[in-house]
Amino acid sequence: MIVDRSLIRRAILSDLDEAYCKALLKQTKPDAIVCKMDHYSALIGRHLVNMGLRIGEDVMLAGFDDEPVAKLLPVPLTTIRFPADPFAQVCYERLLQQMAQPSVPVCGQTLIDVELVVRASTGG
Repeated sequence: MIVDRSLIRRAILSDLDEAYCKALLKQTKPDAIVCKMDHYSALIGRHLVNMGLRIGEDVMLAGFDDEPVAKLLPVPLTTIRFPADPFAQVCYERLLQQMAQPSVPVCGQTLIDVELVVRASTGG
């Protein structure tokens, strides 16, 4: 699947107000919104509900992190559970490599398994 980059919106936490959500809906008419953090998704979801939309029905919503609040929201949030331990291990190993040979760049890509946690916010 190819993502249409024109649909990507960069925002900081303070941007996520009702005006932002109204503009997002008007400009993109999304059937789903994926946020970089569950916290962002919770804020977006609150504004969407205040605008009369039903999360998981009118607009699907998902986040990233599987914060404890994700399953406690009025409409439990679909999220990506990211295991911190394997990520920290990879970072530690790369740091050690860089410290051992500072003049040699540490390149590469490491894949870490994540878990999709499907909840009601995406109709699941």
